[in-house]
Amino acid sequence: PCYARSISRKIKPKELAAKLVELRNQHGIDAFKVKIGKRMGNGEDEWAGRTEAVISECRSKLGEGSLIGVDANGAFDDVEQAKRVALLLEEKSIWFLEEPFPWMMYEKYEKLQEFLTGRNTSLFLAGGEQEFRIDIWEFIMKRLFPWKISQPDCGYCGGPTTALLIDQLSAENGIKFMPHSPQGDLMPVICWQLLCASPNAASHMELACV
Repeated sequence: PCYARSISRKIKPKELAAKLVELRNQHGIDAFKVKIGKRMGNGEDEWAGRTEAVISECRSKLGEGSLIGVDANGAFDDVEQAKRVALLLEEKSIWFLEEPFPWMMYEKYEKLQEFLTGRNTSLFLAGGEQEFRIDIWEFIMKRLFPWKISQPDCGYCGGPTTALLIDQLSAENGIKFMPHSPQGDLMPVICWQLLCASPNAASHMELACV
């Protein structure tokens, strides 16, 4: 199955929630991902209160039966702020939090994932879409454990062969594989093949829809 991804931060929360409900009703999609925060925003929101409004509106309209993940695109610099956002996400039964910090700040990912693990919550982190260095992948998989889902992007990491190597590193360290598939081009086809080939595949595949 796929999860439907929204790629816009400009759409109003009520309109976004309505579009996700329409996708569910028309196509049977029961998992989604929406944007929160401001891309590489140093802790700012796209506009004041947007993150809270988007999460609340989508959960209210979709109900508890749908999975909702969120993507921050490196919105936060401060771990304590990210923890406060994570508590809001936990309250709304959010599935996962993707890229809460700028992609190279792996120690911060580790601290936030430790916080979530300590709370024994179902919310977890996902990341890795912009990392292209295999030696860094080896380091973060074996030493830091910064997330529960690895999301290499074949357009950045070096292609499908490298993505499968990252999948292997992830599997060896108990981390699931869900490659990044942000565009409606050939990338979803590649990701379908990767997920079909992987015994370590996560439950859903990303598909840009809104």
